[in-house]
Amino acid sequence: MTSATTTPNGSLGHVGRGSITADPQVPGGCSSTFHIEGNVDDLPSADRTLWVIKLNDANPDQGDPNPLHFPKSRIDRRTGQFSLDVPSSTPAGYQSTGKYLLAVANQAADEELQSSYESDVSKDKSYADGKRVHLPAGADAIAMSNTVEQHC
Repeated sequence: MTSATTTPNGSLGHVGRGSITADPQVPGGCSSTFHIEGNVDDLPSADRTLWVIKLNDANPDQGDPNPLHFPKSRIDRRTGQFSLDVPSSTPAGYQSTGKYLLAVANQAADEELQSSYESDVSKDKSYADGKRVHLPAGADAIAMSNTVEQHC
């Protein structure tokens, strides 16, 4: 299990605090699913949404020169806790490292994250990877897991 807690610079006003863990189905191997759990210890402002986002590290040897952010799920902010299984689509022969983020987003960033999520799920490439290099304006990570590895 990997876990970390972090607090951002406050660029979005009151963004809250939280923690997130990521457990691979096959530690150090090729996991088809990652189990993600977390807590929101201090909820952000009511006009903010929460997201779990996979941050893939740059991997120039395998054609990924930049880190990329992939939204995986909007989180129900009412409970303060979340647990979900996130499927992995790492292709055979590919190795990657990354982290899972718990992010808070204003309305504009929430719309961008939703568009990115829908494009990723449908595999339609309508959301350019160039837009995934950074979190959208109006989003900030409030917690980050330690590094998870995939060796497929």
